[in-house]
Amino acid sequence: MTTDRMEKYAKEVLENLKAVIYNSHFVYTSGKHGSAYLDKTAICLDPVAMKFLCHFLVQKIPDTVKMNIQVVVGPALAGIAVANTVVLALNDFRLDAEPKIYFTWVEEDKKGEKSLRPTFQKVVKGKQVLLVDDVINTGHSLLSTIRLLEKLGARVLAVAALYNRAEYEPHLFDPIPVYSLITVKLQETYSPEECPLCRKGVPINTEFGRGKEFLRQKGKSV
Repeated sequence: MTTDRMEKYAKEVLENLKAVIYNSHFVYTSGKHGSAYLDKTAICLDPVAMKFLCHFLVQKIPDTVKMNIQVVVGPALAGIAVANTVVLALNDFRLDAEPKIYFTWVEEDKKGEKSLRPTFQKVVKGKQVLLVDDVINTGHSLLSTIRLLEKLGARVLAVAALYNRAEYEPHLFDPIPVYSLITVKLQETYSPEECPLCRKGVPINTEFGRGKEFLRQKGKSV
């Protein structure tokens, strides 16, 4: 299947899952506001769709990278299901005689600090890693994960994601390549001070994103 057909099929899958939500007022993890949202949990609810999407994602990673991956790392909690399914897809591409690829995840405390459990630190030390997430937004969270992995003695070969909103600065991950199944900005995003939705009084969505936290910070009831 060609890259264009894979991307077209992936978009159809996301639409069928109702994973992309439009025409509301969302607060993203980055703190910015916008009118569209990718519901990551909707993807995880359908394991069959997840399997197809992750197999397509793996096909977009060059063989020269795939053959050297030893461990796949995903961020908790949202990226765990995607990263684990990517591991299964990668192992499907391997010959029986080749070493299997392992999987760990990175956790984040209330202060936003990234960490790996001691057992996982041993798994990644000295290994070549593929860092996987469901969505890339500003890229800062993934960048801090890369720094943690490198500090622990791992070498990050590449970053891969199902959906890339391409909101990060060019060359943010250089020299680490980024592979994504779909790369497209959902809609324009705004700082709270410049948000036209706030100016119009459009209610903030508290079901998805960080709307509840934003309203609590403003001293408003949720």
